[in-house]
Amino acid sequence: MDIKKALGNRVRTLRTQRNLTQDELSEMIERSVDGLSLIERGQNWPSADTVERLADAFNIDPTDLFDGLSISQGGKHPDAFAVANDTLRRISKKDLPFAAELLEALERKGRGVH
Repeated sequence: MDIKKALGNRVRTLRTQRNLTQDELSEMIERSVDGLSLIERGQNWPSADTVERLADAFNIDPTDLFDGLSISQGGKHPDAFAVANDTLRRISKKDLPFAAELLEALERKGRGVH
Protein backbone atom coordinates (compact mmCIF):
# COMPACT_ATOMS: atom_id res chain seq x y z
CA MET A 1 0.00 0.00 0.00
CA ASP A 2 1.20 3.48 -0.85
CA ILE A 3 1.12 5.60 2.31
CA LYS A 4 0.75 8.84 0.33
CA LYS A 5 -2.31 7.46 -1.45
CA ALA A 6 -3.81 6.29 1.85
CA LEU A 7 -3.26 9.73 3.41
CA GLY A 8 -4.71 11.40 0.32
CA ASN A 9 -7.77 9.19 0.55
CA ARG A 10 -8.10 10.06 4.24
CA VAL A 11 -8.04 13.79 3.44
CA ARG A 12 -10.58 13.35 0.61
CA THR A 13 -12.85 11.26 2.84
CA LEU A 14 -12.80 13.79 5.68
CA ARG A 15 -13.38 16.66 3.23
CA THR A 16 -16.39 15.00 1.62
CA GLN A 17 -17.79 13.96 5.03
CA ARG A 18 -17.85 17.63 5.91
CA ASN A 19 -19.45 18.56 2.57
CA LEU A 20 -16.50 20.74 1.61
CA THR A 21 -15.32 21.31 -1.93
CA GLN A 22 -11.62 21.37 -2.72
CA ASP A 23 -11.98 25.13 -3.24
CA GLU A 24 -13.47 25.60 0.23
CA LEU A 25 -10.92 23.41 2.00
CA SER A 26 -7.97 24.91 0.14
CA GLU A 27 -9.14 28.36 1.23
CA MET A 28 -9.48 27.18 4.85
CA ILE A 29 -5.95 25.76 4.90
CA GLU A 30 -4.49 28.60 2.83
CA ARG A 31 -3.17 26.31 0.12
CA SER A 32 -3.85 26.16 -3.60
CA VAL A 33 -6.53 23.88 -4.99
CA ASP A 34 -3.85 22.25 -7.13
CA GLY A 35 -1.73 21.58 -4.03
CA LEU A 36 -4.68 20.05 -2.19
CA SER A 37 -5.56 17.96 -5.23
CA LEU A 38 -2.01 16.57 -5.38
CA ILE A 39 -2.26 15.58 -1.71
CA GLU A 40 -5.67 13.94 -2.19
CA ARG A 41 -4.39 11.96 -5.18
CA GLY A 42 -1.38 10.76 -3.18
CA GLN A 43 1.12 12.54 -5.39
CA ASN A 44 2.43 15.01 -2.80
CA TRP A 45 3.18 14.65 0.89
CA PRO A 46 1.83 17.57 2.98
CA SER A 47 4.21 19.66 5.05
CA ALA A 48 3.86 19.65 8.83
CA ASP A 49 2.22 23.08 8.59
CA THR A 50 -0.33 21.77 6.09
CA VAL A 51 -1.06 18.76 8.31
CA GLU A 52 -1.79 21.13 11.20
CA ARG A 53 -4.02 23.29 9.00
CA LEU A 54 -5.91 20.25 7.71
CA ALA A 55 -6.44 18.99 11.26
CA ASP A 56 -7.72 22.42 12.32
CA ALA A 57 -10.07 22.57 9.33
CA PHE A 58 -11.43 19.10 10.14
CA ASN A 59 -11.50 19.84 13.88
CA ILE A 60 -9.42 16.76 14.67
CA ASP A 61 -6.05 16.03 16.21
CA PRO A 62 -3.24 15.94 13.63
CA THR A 63 -2.48 12.34 14.62
CA ASP A 64 -5.99 11.37 13.45
CA LEU A 65 -4.85 12.01 9.89
CA PHE A 66 -2.36 9.14 10.24
CA ASP A 67 -4.16 6.76 12.63
CA GLY A 68 -4.90 3.44 11.00
CA LEU A 69 -3.44 4.34 7.61
CA SER A 70 -1.80 0.92 7.43
CA ILE A 71 -5.25 -0.70 7.29
CA SER A 72 -6.91 1.97 5.14
CA GLN A 73 -7.61 1.59 1.47
CA GLY A 74 -5.63 3.96 -0.71
CA GLY A 75 -8.06 3.92 -3.62
CA LYS A 76 -11.07 5.97 -4.58
CA HIS A 77 -13.36 4.40 -1.98
CA PRO A 78 -14.03 6.33 1.23
CA ASP A 79 -11.60 5.56 4.04
CA ALA A 80 -13.73 3.34 6.29
CA PHE A 81 -11.39 3.82 9.26
CA ALA A 82 -11.73 7.61 9.03
CA VAL A 83 -15.51 7.38 8.63
CA ALA A 84 -15.82 5.09 11.68
CA ASN A 85 -13.46 7.22 13.77
CA ASP A 86 -15.26 10.41 12.76
CA THR A 87 -18.64 8.86 13.57
CA LEU A 88 -17.45 7.71 17.00
CA ARG A 89 -16.42 11.29 17.79
CA ARG A 90 -19.97 12.50 17.16
CA ILE A 91 -21.70 9.85 19.30
CA SER A 92 -22.96 11.10 22.64
CA LYS A 93 -21.09 9.97 25.74
CA LYS A 94 -24.27 8.21 26.81
CA ASP A 95 -24.33 6.10 23.62
CA LEU A 96 -20.59 5.45 23.42
CA PRO A 97 -20.68 2.23 25.52
CA PHE A 98 -23.34 0.80 23.18
CA ALA A 99 -21.22 1.72 20.14
CA ALA A 100 -18.20 0.03 21.73
CA GLU A 101 -20.27 -3.14 22.34
CA LEU A 102 -21.35 -3.15 18.69
CA LEU A 103 -17.77 -2.80 17.49
CA GLU A 104 -16.61 -5.57 19.80
CA ALA A 105 -19.41 -7.83 18.52
CA LEU A 106 -18.33 -7.13 14.93
CA GLU A 107 -14.73 -7.93 15.80
CA ARG A 108 -15.75 -11.23 17.43
CA LYS A 109 -17.89 -12.09 14.39
CA GLY A 110 -14.88 -11.45 12.16
CA ARG A 111 -12.88 -13.94 14.22
CA GLY A 112 -15.71 -16.45 14.05
CA VAL A 113 -16.45 -16.14 17.78
CA HIS A 114 -20.10 -15.82 18.73
